[in-house]
Amino acid sequence: MDDQCTGTYSTVRAVDGDKDRAHTEILVFPKAVDHQLNIRFGALTEGTTSATIQIFNGNGQLMTQFDAGIQAYEVLALQGVHQLRPGMYFLSIAIDNGQREVQKNIKR
Repeated sequence: MDDQCTGTYSTVRAVDGDKDRAHTEILVFPKAVDHQLNIRFGALTEGTTSATIQIFNGNGQLMTQFDAGIQAYEVLALQGVHQLRPGMYFLSIAIDNGQREVQKNIKR
């Protein structure tokens, strides 16, 4: 806006992203964890076999990392989270099909 309270607008365009890239549904539970964090993978694209899971604290410091083989509709149980101090953490899940997802989680 200028000093006359007038302005111009740019054209807004919707972007769908890469429609050809498959998206795997990832469910992380529970959201507030004590001892074990569970990750459930949905349908996987052909050739998808592994994931890297990283847990970062609120300051962005890497606290732990897991590499795991995965299968469709499998629940992966992360046992080591009981060693984390209570607080907010970010869980980064990178699947070998190129998909990466970050979710917030709380350690009680």
